[in-house]
Amino acid sequence: MSSPRVSRAAFGLLGGAIVLAIALVSVLGDGSGEPRPLDLAAASASPGDAALAGEARSALLGATRPAGHAPVEAAARTAVEPVRGTDGPRLTVVDAATSLAVAGAEVFLAEERVIRSLARWGRGWGAGWLERLEDTAQRVVADAAGQVRLPPVEARLFVAARSGGLFGVTTVQRDDSQPIVRLVRDETLTVRVVDGRARPRAGVEVALAVDRLQRLELQARGTSDENGLVVLSHVQLYRTELPPIDPTTVAQLGDLRNRIVTLEDLARLRRDGASRLDDTLRRELGQARDALREMGMAVRGRMREQREVSGNSALPRDLADFVIAARSPQLTPHVLRVPADAVPERILELRIGDLGAVVVRLVGPDGEPLWTPCRVELARSGANPLPGTVDPALVEGLAQVSRMRADKPVGEAEVRFAPVGAGVLLDVAVRFADDDFAFEQKGLSGPLADEERVLEVAVPDWFAVLTGRLVGPDGKPWSELATELLVSGARGRIEGEPVTTDSAGRFELPIRLREPAGPYALEVQARLGEQPLGALVAVPDLQTGRRQDIGDVLVVALPLLAKGTIVDDRGEPITGASAQLQQFLPGAAERGDWRDVAYVRAITAEDGAYALYGQPRDGELRVRAMARGYTRAESGPLPFGATFDATLARLGGILAAGIAPDWLPRGAVQVELLRDGRQVRSEDLQPRQDGAFRTMLGGLPPGIYDLTCTLTGIGELFAQPGIVVAPGDTVRLPEVDLRDAVFRYEVRAVGAAGRPLSDPGSPLLAQVRDPRGQLGWAAFPWRGDRVEFYSSSRSASVVVLAAGHRPARAEIAPGETTLTVVPLQPIELSLPGLRGMVGDAQVRISLVYEGDTGLPMEDLRATSQSRGGDRGYQRAALGKSSGAWLGDNDVVRMPLMLDGRYRAVARIAKRGQRERVSVTLGFVDAVVSGSDAQRVTVAPPPAVVQQALIELQSR
Repeated sequence: MSSPRVSRAAFGLLGGAIVLAIALVSVLGDGSGEPRPLDLAAASASPGDAALAGEARSALLGATRPAGHAPVEAAARTAVEPVRGTDGPRLTVVDAATSLAVAGAEVFLAEERVIRSLARWGRGWGAGWLERLEDTAQRVVADAAGQVRLPPVEARLFVAARSGGLFGVTTVQRDDSQPIVRLVRDETLTVRVVDGRARPRAGVEVALAVDRLQRLELQARGTSDENGLVVLSHVQLYRTELPPIDPTTVAQLGDLRNRIVTLEDLARLRRDGASRLDDTLRRELGQARDALREMGMAVRGRMREQREVSGNSALPRDLADFVIAARSPQLTPHVLRVPADAVPERILELRIGDLGAVVVRLVGPDGEPLWTPCRVELARSGANPLPGTVDPALVEGLAQVSRMRADKPVGEAEVRFAPVGAGVLLDVAVRFADDDFAFEQKGLSGPLADEERVLEVAVPDWFAVLTGRLVGPDGKPWSELATELLVSGARGRIEGEPVTTDSAGRFELPIRLREPAGPYALEVQARLGEQPLGALVAVPDLQTGRRQDIGDVLVVALPLLAKGTIVDDRGEPITGASAQLQQFLPGAAERGDWRDVAYVRAITAEDGAYALYGQPRDGELRVRAMARGYTRAESGPLPFGATFDATLARLGGILAAGIAPDWLPRGAVQVELLRDGRQVRSEDLQPRQDGAFRTMLGGLPPGIYDLTCTLTGIGELFAQPGIVVAPGDTVRLPEVDLRDAVFRYEVRAVGAAGRPLSDPGSPLLAQVRDPRGQLGWAAFPWRGDRVEFYSSSRSASVVVLAAGHRPARAEIAPGETTLTVVPLQPIELSLPGLRGMVGDAQVRISLVYEGDTGLPMEDLRATSQSRGGDRGYQRAALGKSSGAWLGDNDVVRMPLMLDGRYRAVARIAKRGQRERVSVTLGFVDAVVSGSDAQRVTVAPPPAVVQQALIELQSR
């Protein structure tokens, strides 16, 4: 191959387009839940491509044509739909090397929101996003001037273009009047896969990843052919810039991620054990996730600062290395590291060692084969020794990149994986459509060289299965019938899944019983053409970890339960409305509750008519009518076959717009909507950079509403009562100007010698007046040595509190203010004989202020107006008390904030226990403003202490 390589400078010709496109598509999944960029070509080396229909699909997958700019015929492109509109901007396709227009280039278009939705679908069960994109993308051909008329751009449009050996991507925004997509040489990486004896190996999936320091990120993949070759196209699409992160930050990020994984594993074990997560675990997990998110935001902020300092956001930075590895568990994984800025043109050799095969056989309860369809994942176990040929930092990433997956169809009990590295320990993960049934087995022995090893994987003890056979009135089985199966108990639904019977009409439904809830029933819903079929049968008592066979279930045509029409407030029929059957279950809640009857639901036709079919059942039944953009309605209890005609009012909305100070952060102001005194909606105000905001409160039933605008932690800014919303109407409120209603304050704290006082452990207290003139206290947490807060008052009385310092009080105006806090001497409290009285008990000594501090006296929460969330503070942080643990002697030292009279309290507990008994030891008149530490003696009353110990012993 003699064509020149694309240098880093040439790559820079793509400008922000490629980088933006990579950022856009990096959220996309591959059907396995793994993030990866848009892969238009990685599957081109896979034998599975033969199943892809249409030339347009193969073009989207990246099949190459001879070099040059030969026009492409527009015929025989049946796999893609026509362009939806052509009155948008003109896009020009140019050759990045020559800046010449490329006539006849193929251009593929997809809206960004579609890309994102495809990414979400790809993370689900079934086909990945790529197959869906191929069916959705629009294909057009550039004219002689290399131009394409685009459809109207609603938000952002993703564009991929190719011609001969050239390829390029970009995104087009709504305000782009002359968009351009630049094509560069379609760089490829060619890899030959060989085994430990240097023999080419076919059928090996190869992954192309980037090394992002903290992790390996999968970018593309392909499967080796009979010669062991894999060709990965569009390499320029996979280049990823490395963020400038220092080693300390990398280590901190790694520690946080490891902690989150540990906590999530613990949470999963709790859930698997059917126990609820305790508040401590939930709080720790939330705090760890918040910390990781905040660190990521800080890293991105430093990157923005560096770009601003450099004055050029397009300055080239280091590119992440490519890492090529086999997607096959290996005892000693071999990888190829390829610099991204100089793609080699030679064929790279990937040697993967000796190979075998693995058959995973799933065993259900009672040792019977498990027929249920599921996805089985095979990965290298973490129990393997660290490989000598791979950087240890890559091992965890390789475990993810080399994970193999296979779908087990209904009626089968086995899946086969090949090739698999010889001598490796394996982890097997089993994933079902319902995540509740996922489980793993770790550390299983893999195959020897050229061996096919069978691994039996049994379901956990909590896994139960309900089996049977569906038959018709003639006794013949309903073979390969797509059904919806529901198991319910006294409190409603227990398990429900779509299930397809096998050739003998048999079904298998996994069940997880959280707690006994009999009597049980099985409901079957199916359809033969337009005829609804079903059954409702009692189920013998279900047991955890057992297989329950209920024999033949007679499935017959279902009778009519209810019918009617659904219209709007104008009397016009609503097409696509939902009519849902509901049943009253006396045991579902304290006083019973109406619950949906699963699968008994109908969608209205063009005339608004619906009909519900199902098995008659005991108890009261009703119909709930719903439609997007309308109110809902419920009938009263209905007899079988009754008619319920429903009228749904169109929903309305309220539009509030205006302007706020351009420094006001998002989330500092909330818009609240009330009806009859109850909150029905609350949304954060989202001003743009220029301060303009537009808040749409939609989906409102007709009625009268009150709207308020509230400043976080302060109070109401303004109110608009009595807003009348008519059916289908959007009320536009007069524009609001908040620029003279909100003021910004920034307080900085310094201590001795003017040194910054970073997070003194107490909140900043501010006494401010709200718009109604009412005076109150607000509390704000520190961020480093400063606090920024926003108020509706033109002045504020603030108090800076810090343990061991005198409170600093000041009346301040909006803007920046620096306050100095003066350090105080701690008090030394002697309690002669107390340690001897209590023995080895734990004792917390507290001094509680007896007077009025003039500040909030109870525990309070400080609100961060700019970042959201709040933080709790106890009274010790407000100068009301101070404390210290009693050591081996009878003397404790503790910081105070105020002179005055304090009550000395001892809180006594058995060592290692939280149960405490509190007793008053005496009183102290503290003077902490002197130059030396005050020494005070309080003689503990022996009788009082002894009584506390007796009470503690009796608990």
